[in-house]
Amino acid sequence: MKKTLIAIAIAATGSQLFAATASSIDEAFTKGARGGALSAMGVFGSEDDSVLYGHADLYFKTASFQNIRANIGLSGIGIWWKDDAIPPAKDKSSLHTANIGYFTDRFTIAAGRQEFDLVLAPHHYQAAYGELKVSSQAKILAAYIKSAALPRYDVGPFFSDYEELNEDGVFALDVKFQSGDIKLNPYYYFLPDVAMWLGGKFEFSQFKSDSGFGLTGHLALSSEDDDSGAEDGFFAELQGDLKLNSNIGFFGGFALTGSDGIGTIGGAGKEWHKRGANQRANMMNPFWDGGAQIFLAEALTLYAGAEFERDRLWAGAMIGVTDADDETYSEINLRGEYAITKAFRAEAALVTGKFGDDYVDGSDTRTQVGFGVRYIF
Repeated sequence: MKKTLIAIAIAATGSQLFAATASSIDEAFTKGARGGALSAMGVFGSEDDSVLYGHADLYFKTASFQNIRANIGLSGIGIWWKDDAIPPAKDKSSLHTANIGYFTDRFTIAAGRQEFDLVLAPHHYQAAYGELKVSSQAKILAAYIKSAALPRYDVGPFFSDYEELNEDGVFALDVKFQSGDIKLNPYYYFLPDVAMWLGGKFEFSQFKSDSGFGLTGHLALSSEDDDSGAEDGFFAELQGDLKLNSNIGFFGGFALTGSDGIGTIGGAGKEWHKRGANQRANMMNPFWDGGAQIFLAEALTLYAGAEFERDRLWAGAMIGVTDADDETYSEINLRGEYAITKAFRAEAALVTGKFGDDYVDGSDTRTQVGFGVRYIF
């Protein structure tokens, strides 16, 4: 039984929802939205792990006909050049989106391949779900998930099509509640013959106009089945965000794991963490690249960073340190993005740190420079 364990705190993305309506099936297609992106990316590292590749993404969304909408999307990656040290990589493609659903103001039911914005890791999932909007402040989502894909442009050779998560799938329950400046997101997941996951995330926001502060916390627990081969897990994180004005913001926080680690919860979170989580600092994995080994047993991680945004430029810097297993791991990360035109963007990154022998073969340190250009249409 194949068990590629990925943390699943489900929240359907807004990409499924748009305002266009149609009076006929034909009009649902003619009024539909379409677009995509073309990307070229290069990563050059100190450990013979350099790669140059291209990525293409296309999507189409129908307009709503009698509350029914459908979406389709596909992407592919072409490896132009890579170091021999990189694991075997080849051109890949994925029909990452193919779903249909019934949407109303109070209730949604949909099935197929789609992207979910998860508490632990954002991926594309093959799933069936229903969501009930109890009120303007609360909604409940139940889902059954079978497989997951990672077709993003910024994962390079790790681009993957759909793979089974668990032989019997994953059953998920996710609740969202908002009252004023406070958001709560408890969740529960059951993986037959593997584990039960229980956790929650809270957000407190006092951002007003161009300034303010916020606090984000996350607690996750796992009760492992004997067949999982893992001990019960524990993870906690607390992060603060401060925005001085429309241009400058700061963030910092800490994360810690239990004496036996994080259990099976860390499966996909760890993989996503290694592959980069650009501008996703509030996630369970605070680092933008490989970085400090925050999921090791009894790991204590401290991190801090700043972001600057003005006109067409975004820039970010972050440093983090993890103590675990009587070792110290660290990461320094610099990133920038510039909008050359409304549709054409360029980005660059510098990552360096002590990541550990289990991350880089033959060395526990790494320095990597990356760049990319994207055309979005």
